[in-house]
Amino acid sequence: MTHLIRTATVADLPQIAEIWNHVIDTTTATFTHTRKSVDGLRAWLSVRTAGDWPVLVREAAGRIMGMATCGPFRDGDGEAHVAEHTTY
Repeated sequence: MTHLIRTATVADLPQIAEIWNHVIDTTTATFTHTRKSVDGLRAWLSVRTAGDWPVLVREAAGRIMGMATCGPFRDGDGEAHVAEHTTY
């Protein structure tokens, strides 16, 4: 099976939400208990791409198998030059 790493699109958001919500529901690997909605992820993706923080997906056989992104950690002075990453 061939795997493709590519930039995420709006069309990928339902599958990204499914993956992310599974992590939220079944693990302690994330800092939130709030499930992701496609509408919320649409706004999130827009902010990420406008800020030059790519969202990448791993696709196999037309299915999103995982995602990764990086972005600003927090707004405070101490974190001005720090980024966090998310990989699922």
